[in-house]
Amino acid sequence: MAGSQSALADSLGEPRSTISAWFGRKPRRATAEQLWTISYVYDVSLDWLFGFSVPMRRTDRVSMTDELSLYLKELDKDIDLKYNKFYIGLARNGQPSNFVVFRPKREWLRLELGLDRTDELTQRLEEAGLDVMEYDAKWGKYRLRLTEGDLSKHKPLVQELMKEAYQASV
Repeated sequence: MAGSQSALADSLGEPRSTISAWFGRKPRRATAEQLWTISYVYDVSLDWLFGFSVPMRRTDRVSMTDELSLYLKELDKDIDLKYNKFYIGLARNGQPSNFVVFRPKREWLRLELGLDRTDELTQRLEEAGLDVMEYDAKWGKYRLRLTEGDLSKHKPLVQELMKEAYQASV
């Protein structure tokens, strides 16, 4: 059966007992990594899995968040996405650590990077052709407006900036 717990376990590479525990009398929560795998395998939005009123299928902005979060996991395996009402933040070992914040919009993704404002970095971003929004001095964050094309074109730079924000936070 395509919709059975056994089929779900097989497609996710999880033991059947894990899947059963999610649906039992006292349900156990899936980990962030397990939810991401479900989202990826079944091409559904993480926001939809969490019960938000959004389309079931993943959108480009959510896919971009997923892709960037995988890079953050490479930097630190203890980093998880933390879904809030107005943004997707980060948690390290269960504690908020928002050195990077994602704000998916209808047509683009706002990426906020916790980096000190410098003329050199501002110039580097503008020369790269990224859409740099006004610096958020209150929270100390560069704000970038990214489309799917921007991420494809500037992925190494975006990853480098996320790494710098991570290093500044630890």
